Amino acid sequence: MFRSSFRSLSQHTRFPYSRLPRQQRQYAQNAADSSNFSSVVDNPARLVRTGKRHGYGIIILALIPITAFALGTWQVQRLGWKTTLIARFEDRLVRDPLPLPPRIDPAAIPAFDYRRVVARGRFRHDQEMLVGPRIHDGHDGFLVVTPLERRAEGEDAVGLRGAGEAGGREGREGKGGKGGEGRGKGGKGGEGRGRGGEGEERQKEEAETILVNRGWISREKKEQRVRKGEDALPQGEVVVQGLLREPWQRNVFTPTNRPEKGEFYFPDVEEMAGVTGARPVWVEETMQPDLLRAMDREERGVPIGRVPEVNLRNNHLQYIFTW
Repeated sequence: MFRSSFRSLSQHTRFPYSRLPRQQRQYAQNAADSSNFSSVVDNPARLVRTGKRHGYGIIILALIPITAFALGTWQVQRLGWKTTLIARFEDRLVRDPLPLPPRIDPAAIPAFDYRRVVARGRFRHDQEMLVGPRIHDGHDGFLVVTPLERRAEGEDAVGLRGAGEAGGREGREGKGGKGGEGRGKGGKGGEGRGRGGEGEERQKEEAETILVNRGWISREKKEQRVRKGEDALPQGEVVVQGLLREPWQRNVFTPTNRPEKGEFYFPDVEEMAGVTGARPVWVEETMQPDLLRAMDREERGVPIGRVPEVNLRNNHLQYIFTW
């Protein structure tokens, strides 16, 4: 009787479940209290072979580090090659300017890439070509390419003139004990003068025209009539100092030039030389970096030449760490 009374008293005095705190309610009913509970300790996991082989995914994952190592090694080689190339070009930049010879073999230009040169001649502004669009300091514009007519100067031309003059002098100074011999040497003098005239004519015929990249102008100065100043369209004989460069390489994203419409999107030296009748020789006119001078040139429409420096990118060290 006492036990039943205590049980009934405990049932009446039990604290309601809904009035328990949240944390106590969370652990009031635990899964381990169930008689059907099975612990991982009592039933450890077992490895089961399904009989399936690894697919192509594991092969691809294995190839990733091998490919990264191969690309990193290749970039190390490229870094050495690019560093040597830039050092070779910078060595050419510090040398004194080289006067361009009368006749230039285009096949020899790669051996003189980035070589400072000096050329004299007359600009053919009537054959001017604009390559663009090109961006300079955030402004849209074009590169001004103008043929430069040069006169044949140098050892070859001097040799031709010297041969003619020497022949004439030999004929005039000719002495002979016999009349026939004297007349014969006089004939040689006439022949020498004839060769001299032929040499001068050949000298004029062999005057070469090259292509000069004078620099950048803004789109507003595209027309020659809006350019101001004598240095915008120099007349007469001029002296051009610049860099002898290899022809540019065109990429697949560059549009095709339309020379019949005067539209050049890429400086194709061979094509532009064929249009103007010049030799495929490309010289980029240079100027020292001067902000005020560049702003004045841009305002008057005078082409802004490039800075005489090597502008090859060398990011191979970054690529090495990337791979």
